[in-house]
Amino acid sequence: MEIIINKNVKNVNFCGKKIRKIVEYILKKERKSQFSLSINFVGETKIKSLNKQYRDKDSVTDVISFALQDGKQILEIYELGDIFICHKQIKR
Repeated sequence: MEIIINKNVKNVNFCGKKIRKIVEYILKKERKSQFSLSINFVGETKIKSLNKQYRDKDSVTDVISFALQDGKQILEIYELGDIFICHKQIKR
């Protein structure tokens, strides 16, 4: 089980342990015990850039996710993908 949490913005407080517990709980309900997932906290500039590049929308959004292998099992591990979260946009 691999959950990578990246914080690429300042002045954002979150509890990595709590986020891990939530993700583990959800995936346990889905009966996925071996998985890899990346959660990235980013600023408005980064999420706007991702939104423009991949969705052709030139605006800030709250969450963008990218599935890897569409949840298919590879070598006993479910490669789930990446989640990008803009805390400032969520707060608004």
